[in-house]
Amino acid sequence: MRGSPMKTFSVFILIFLALLVYFFFPFLQAPENSMETLVNRYGIVGASITRFDESDPSTVYFGYADKEDGISLDSSSLMRAESISKTIAAVALMHLIESHAITLDDPIYDHIDFRLEESPYDEDAITIRHILSHQSGITGGTAYDIPPFDIPSRESVLRGEHSLDKAVMVREAGEAFEYSNQAFILLEYLVEDVSGLPYETYVETHIFDPLSMDDSTYAYPDNLITSYDLSGDPVPPHRYPFSAPGGLYTTGEDLASMLRGLIDGSVISEESFDTMTEKAIEPSDFYALGSTGIGLGVFLDNEAVFHGGEGSGSLSQYMLYPEDEEAYIIMTNDKTAWEFIYTASARLSMSMDQPLPTMSVMMMGVASIIYGVIALLLTGMLFKLYTMKSTWKHLSPKAPTTKQIVSLMIPFVALTLWIGIRFLLLRNLIFTLTNQLTVILALFAITQAIYIIFENHNAELT
Repeated sequence: MRGSPMKTFSVFILIFLALLVYFFFPFLQAPENSMETLVNRYGIVGASITRFDESDPSTVYFGYADKEDGISLDSSSLMRAESISKTIAAVALMHLIESHAITLDDPIYDHIDFRLEESPYDEDAITIRHILSHQSGITGGTAYDIPPFDIPSRESVLRGEHSLDKAVMVREAGEAFEYSNQAFILLEYLVEDVSGLPYETYVETHIFDPLSMDDSTYAYPDNLITSYDLSGDPVPPHRYPFSAPGGLYTTGEDLASMLRGLIDGSVISEESFDTMTEKAIEPSDFYALGSTGIGLGVFLDNEAVFHGGEGSGSLSQYMLYPEDEEAYIIMTNDKTAWEFIYTASARLSMSMDQPLPTMSVMMMGVASIIYGVIALLLTGMLFKLYTMKSTWKHLSPKAPTTKQIVSLMIPFVALTLWIGIRFLLLRNLIFTLTNQLTVILALFAITQAIYIIFENHNAELT
């Protein structure tokens, strides 16, 4: 590009800054407008956002309950709570403890007949508290290979007959944190054996009914919204063979009723809720990026209490601020919604004068780096295309030199490395951004190849 170096640099910086402003524009929107802007920017299929403070809960809905049939998401549709179900399970256990003269530090096998496969570790040392705080030493077992409605028994899942992981102790109880769906299944046996009621009946009787959570259920509902996977395809209808780890179907309004009930002591005592929200252990691995501690059936983030839910085609999160008696719940039917959820969480927290959630800060930091890379690559491509404009009509491919071959290979190597990093390390946490960067890197590689052809041709002309 002709012109003084300072002018060229100034134009480059202006383009770069303009692109950054464009990328961050949704986050800079006013709170009352930002949610719809975020839903549209990230292409979320459907989302509901419920919040309450001193007033009653209010919910806004965006997008579709079923995209193919054009059915809008509204208050009549139930959504998958996924692992938010674990908070309900913890509340049920605290209620059971208050009502049946058992304690958090009772060994689980003092109260249930079912036992896991023997291991080198002391299974009799596993307590109720260990399970609720993910310190049981039992494998996580988060992947289930189960036919949609041919529901196997819980026992067969725990034994590895219908799951990718057999539930077994891999370390001593209380030794370390490991998020475990499998261990939470044992809590269903505990509730049933101590109370004499099916787990689902106990929860409905002692939690849903008192809190008027009329839309919440563990039975597969007719009005369940369609979920969408990372490719944007509908997830086939399915049920889990368990309830406590992630089998709840509910709405944002019902979850708000549950959270408010915890604050005002409607179901369990304030002392029990305080126990739930005390730090039991420090988080580790991925969970350390978004929380400052692990409670009982909840995660802690400084003064906030929260939990997320992730399934094959859904993502959700609630954030509760007990001292200020306010909360918000974000529910989606879109597996690609991670960046949306954590950006929306940041906007909602700011609008409530609360600190930014730890995970939102981490996500926005990563997003800022990726946005910066994307903006730099786009700016570079625009400059390369501009410098080629004078010879577009005289394309005459020539064999590249060794230096040009190296220059050509760099963006393709970067693209390959990025795809590897994305699948091996980033999972789907920033799916939208990683998709964008993958496309931009591919376009940059193609642009670089075209530029080298023109550069070689210009050399021939001169």
